[in-house]
Amino acid sequence: MFSGKKMHLSNEWPHITYLKHSSCDWYYHLVEVGVVHSHSLGSILASSIKIWMNYSSFLRIWVSFIFALVRHQAQPRELMYPFWQNDTKTPKVDDGSSSEIKLAIPVFFFGVPYRTVYVNNNGVVSFNVLVSQFTPESFPLTDGRAFIAPFWADVHNGIRGEIYYRETMDPVILKRATKDIRKYFKDMATFSATWVFIVTWEEVTFYGGSSTTPVNTFQAVLVSDGSYTFTLFNYYEINWTTGTASGGDPLTGLGGVMAQAGFNGGNLTNFFSLPGSRTPEIVNIQETTNVNVPGRWAFKVDGKEIDPANGCTSRGQFLRRGEVFWEDLNCTIKCRCLDFNNEIYCQEASCSPYEVCEPKGKFFYCSTVETSTCVVFGEPHYHTFDGFLFHFQGSCAYLLARQCLQTSSLPFFSVEAKNEHRGGSAVSWVKELSVEVNGYKILIPKGSYGKVKVNDLVTSLPVTLDLGTVKIYQSGMSTAVETDFGLLVTFDGQHYASISIPGSYINSTCGLCGNYNKNPLDDFLRPDGRPAMSVLDLGESWRVYHADWKCDSGCVDNCTQCDAATEALYFGSDYCGFLNKTDGPLWECGTVVDPTAFVHSCVYDLCSVRDNGTLLCQAIQAYALVCQALGIPIGDWRTQTGCVSTVQCPSFSHYSVCTSSCPDTCSDLTASQNCATPCTEGCECNQGFVLSTSQCVPLHKCGCDFDGHYYTMGEFFWATANCTVQCLCEEGGDIYCFNKTCSSEEVCAVEDGYQGCFPKRETVCLLSQNEVLHTFDGAAYAFPSEFSYTLLKTCPERPEYLEIDINKKKPEAGPAWLRGLRILVANQEVKIGGIGASEVKLNGQEVELPFFHPSGKLEIYRNKNSTTVESRGVVTVQYSDVGLLYIRLSTTYFNCTGGLCGFFNANVSDEFCLPNGKCTDNLAVFLESWTTFEEICNGECGDLLKACNNDSELLKFYRSRSRCGIINDPSNSSFLECHGVVNVTAYYRTCLFRLCQSGGNESELCDSVARYASACKNADVEVGPWRTYDFCPLECPENSHFEECIICTETCETLALGPICVDSCSEGCQCDEGYALLGSQCVTRSECGCNFEGHQLVTNETFWVDLDCQIFCYCNGTDNSVHCETVPCKDDEYCMEEGGLYYCQARTDASCIVSGYGHYLTFDGFSFDFQTSCPLILCTTGSRPSSDSFPKFVVTAKNEDRDPSLALWVKQVDVTVFGYSIVIHRAYKHTVLVNSERLYLPLKLGQGKINIFSFGFHVVVETDFGLKVVYDWKTFLSITVPRSMQNSTYGLCGRYNGNPDDDLEMPIGLLASSVNEFGQSWVKRDTFCQVGCGDRCPSCAKVEGFSKVQQLCSLIPNQNAGFSKCHSKVNPTFFYKNCLFDSCIDGGAVQTACSWLQNYASTCQTQGITVTGWRNYTSCRRN
Repeated sequence: MFSGKKMHLSNEWPHITYLKHSSCDWYYHLVEVGVVHSHSLGSILASSIKIWMNYSSFLRIWVSFIFALVRHQAQPRELMYPFWQNDTKTPKVDDGSSSEIKLAIPVFFFGVPYRTVYVNNNGVVSFNVLVSQFTPESFPLTDGRAFIAPFWADVHNGIRGEIYYRETMDPVILKRATKDIRKYFKDMATFSATWVFIVTWEEVTFYGGSSTTPVNTFQAVLVSDGSYTFTLFNYYEINWTTGTASGGDPLTGLGGVMAQAGFNGGNLTNFFSLPGSRTPEIVNIQETTNVNVPGRWAFKVDGKEIDPANGCTSRGQFLRRGEVFWEDLNCTIKCRCLDFNNEIYCQEASCSPYEVCEPKGKFFYCSTVETSTCVVFGEPHYHTFDGFLFHFQGSCAYLLARQCLQTSSLPFFSVEAKNEHRGGSAVSWVKELSVEVNGYKILIPKGSYGKVKVNDLVTSLPVTLDLGTVKIYQSGMSTAVETDFGLLVTFDGQHYASISIPGSYINSTCGLCGNYNKNPLDDFLRPDGRPAMSVLDLGESWRVYHADWKCDSGCVDNCTQCDAATEALYFGSDYCGFLNKTDGPLWECGTVVDPTAFVHSCVYDLCSVRDNGTLLCQAIQAYALVCQALGIPIGDWRTQTGCVSTVQCPSFSHYSVCTSSCPDTCSDLTASQNCATPCTEGCECNQGFVLSTSQCVPLHKCGCDFDGHYYTMGEFFWATANCTVQCLCEEGGDIYCFNKTCSSEEVCAVEDGYQGCFPKRETVCLLSQNEVLHTFDGAAYAFPSEFSYTLLKTCPERPEYLEIDINKKKPEAGPAWLRGLRILVANQEVKIGGIGASEVKLNGQEVELPFFHPSGKLEIYRNKNSTTVESRGVVTVQYSDVGLLYIRLSTTYFNCTGGLCGFFNANVSDEFCLPNGKCTDNLAVFLESWTTFEEICNGECGDLLKACNNDSELLKFYRSRSRCGIINDPSNSSFLECHGVVNVTAYYRTCLFRLCQSGGNESELCDSVARYASACKNADVEVGPWRTYDFCPLECPENSHFEECIICTETCETLALGPICVDSCSEGCQCDEGYALLGSQCVTRSECGCNFEGHQLVTNETFWVDLDCQIFCYCNGTDNSVHCETVPCKDDEYCMEEGGLYYCQARTDASCIVSGYGHYLTFDGFSFDFQTSCPLILCTTGSRPSSDSFPKFVVTAKNEDRDPSLALWVKQVDVTVFGYSIVIHRAYKHTVLVNSERLYLPLKLGQGKINIFSFGFHVVVETDFGLKVVYDWKTFLSITVPRSMQNSTYGLCGRYNGNPDDDLEMPIGLLASSVNEFGQSWVKRDTFCQVGCGDRCPSCAKVEGFSKVQQLCSLIPNQNAGFSKCHSKVNPTFFYKNCLFDSCIDGGAVQTACSWLQNYASTCQTQGITVTGWRNYTSCRRN
């Protein structure tokens, strides 16, 4: 009989692990695989006779055993902490619990120390009080109960299973716990566990189940060092979620009120729920994790809030590291989980115009409404964002796509492709793809699988940058680069690349992929905005620099080699025609993606190379990948085409036509669970193996993750950029790091993408006075003696910056005179030459040789016939007395030099590189780019005197403090702090030289001083004021003047508040008296306008301040104040909000609405109800003379085919215009029938006269003369016509003349006496349809619980709700009244009310007023 809340069932069936073979072999096997514990032996023997006595029982047990065995193999036993037979067990009773357990140490939970716990049978460990409740509730619970719930559900261990617990200080267990906590919590490197509490629920079933029903095995592990407390949840197998008393199924234990997992602090604020709690997903919790161990979750629980490993918590929900969300229902506050001490960073940011704010759990997310993809494939064919296709065979580097709108706040990205010739043919294909985003340069080379270059370093996949802002991973056969703002770039390393961007980038992109604006007609534009004259012109216009700059534009006219017969063969179904075979594996895609362009591209490829095997497979693959990216299922096309052999999968993997595009990897073993993109073809690891870089390995051979990068097991890597700490990836994902440095014969450098210690291979540049005899890489050439040049300049990011310049030859110099050298080394300036190689100056001062700098980084000494400047291990410069110059340079500067000595990279073909990094074949251009005009002037200043016409007094004046001397004057505090950071000598002498040459020109002086000031600021040195009224005053704009000390500034924005003042003064331009600053200009106060509630208004600007536009205001420029009075909008105007103010706008169009159950609203605002299943003419221009100036069109709607006494919805819309018959039917979403041919959206008809596209949840038909038809495929239809069509429309939508009284005009020109007569006059009758509902029209009776619907509907006219800004343009009365009526007909259905709220929002949207976020504060959710 029933007892209390449940009926207790007898243990009818034995435990499934009691199954025993007659020879006992089964038992030993089960013990061996870990399914049966050895302590079960007695139970097995005792139960064996009972099993064999009941054959049917045996079969049931056998099936359950197989099921359990499969589940056991899902997770390894190693997941669980050890539990033993001698552990304490809880009583085997329903809803039972342990007795009070006194803990050896206090355990901190939500900041509170606890000394006692209870182990409760129903999956709960509670503090101070036991928890016997069997039906879980959603957290938080505010009844004071604090507990940990690994799996709170109705367990009945009296039927089956055991619950063990143990408090332990076993060193082995403590060592394991310490290792786990340190691994999962990176900031706990010194944590050492001193206490562990293990609770295990082993093979427990649910209340209402039996010994054969599914079982769960899970564990909670509490770990502490006396200060910090951590909890591990281990889920070995979860098969059921609910007991029968909580609504669960008696056979499966599923359904009803499902299990809750997490933490409850007993109050409103302290709680946390694991993802999936109280949902059907909780049964899969053993496949989830936050520590990359499926089935394990780890948390720090001692603080005021739960701190999950590798993530954050907010509002009791888990957020993955780097996850982005919005915290408010309008999506105005954007947040990111940083995972530093549970930190979440938030800032003001809204959804873009092409995103919608949608709820997910307790947060909100900006979901992209639309995306577009550009594809580059084959030899190469470019398919732009807007669908324009062209073939271009250039083998250079080209810009594919970039965010080109400089004023945009959109994140910047750039994608470039470097092509190469395909074999010896005239055509080309992609060699490498380069993506620049978030400050990273990512290079995906041809043949790449499992590795990319990130900022020139070879990196194994997957890579996570900036907490997931940028992710790089293997996706099918391609490498994918994905960002958190919606960019997705893929390249298969062979022939196929794609770039997908969200709708927020509309009108913001450029490159060969075109300007994404849904208009393919402008995709042929060059960077200068002019149309390209040819494909060659288009391609070359988007060419970008690449180190491999020796390339060409490819073939133009004679790229293919096919005759007509061969071309026809290739178009056949055995070749490229396979793509559009109606019975082929790709046929389903053909209804969405037109294969025509791909068929032609395929024929183009086959005719270009005449390689019918591989090329054909690649052409088919390109089309198949496009289909799969759209989520369209495809068949196994490779088997039918013989293309299986072209896919070579690595060991322990196999080919799949539909594998996850985010495969599980050693770095993320659950990656496929969170994958939002459709499946793709590729190689899939076999069962028991997982992807590690490019290979499939057993789980125990997985590598390590370090700082967002993955390393294979046994791999050494450097943890520091200067090669001082090296690490080893060990088994189990552990990383062992140790101090190590390069030997004295090695240098830390990056070569070929790998960082390491490389032998010091000094390179030499050898020069004479007018010839480079040997560059660093071995080139030779002559250079003129009448110019000064830079011989060597290194990258500024290297620790030791080097620069070597050589001076021009003096015309009057004798044979002993050598061209002067200027050497910047070890932060010092050394000058040699002029009179001879023995003449040396350091920072402008003569030095005696040998010279040793106190830093130890610089030596200068004489040999027998040469002078040497040496910085050990960096550079040696030897200048011989006969004019030969040797520059020996360390390998440290590999890939990091410029100047006449060339680009040091062991490649002689690219020596002539310009300062901007681009290379050239033109020696004259190269030499000119490295010409320097800085006078070296060492020891003798003949050039300066000559430049000053040998006037030594004039030169002395230019050296004074009132001229160039201001730069190096030790008494001038403006530059004094900079002298020790930025060498002043070069700037001082340059200033003198420029003044001498220009005859003392003031602008030359000021520019020279400003250059030194700028150099100081770039070196982060604060420069004091140096300009005065008399020395280099700033050129100020009109109506302003220069001031040496400005403290207060008056702007137009602050006229009412007074000037803005700061504590310290600065030099600058000050507006004249009577003027104020507006932007960068000074204007009269009257031109400032007014400041109204933070809005800056121009003089005489008018606006309204209220939602209904009743209070009219204007800006009085005389007194800079706003004056207001009561003046409403005119009848033909509506109130429009813009930037926080309101304006009366003239109505430029009108809309007719058909919505809900036969409700109509005409252009002029007359509303009526009419029920019919016949087609209705809603709007037409007719054939009357008054409408001849407009294109003829007819819009017809048809409702559902059923009795009009029932509520009917629109099911079909017909638009006839420009000779096209366009049919939109509810049953065929995302397609339309055009002249009886079904086509997919978007479409352009009649050379752009008709545009048909999806917008949000609607289909839109738009014409060039202003007709717009919008249908939501369900209950809402709107027809919008321009104001120019007044008095020209007929039909159920009325006359559109501002007079609703004549809207019931019938086709004969007379007014109908009733709505029924009016409706019947515009019906297009057919055999079976019915007109009108007579006295049997849908009606509304009293409905219970109607208040919720009333509340929802009342949001439409509510002045304080989100719809209020639309009221003045779209009267809410019609929508509010019919919302109540239709919801009543549907028995108070909330969904009906929600549909009407959506209908009003849609109408507002057609009128240009966006209403968003209303679903967030209602119970309406988009299905």
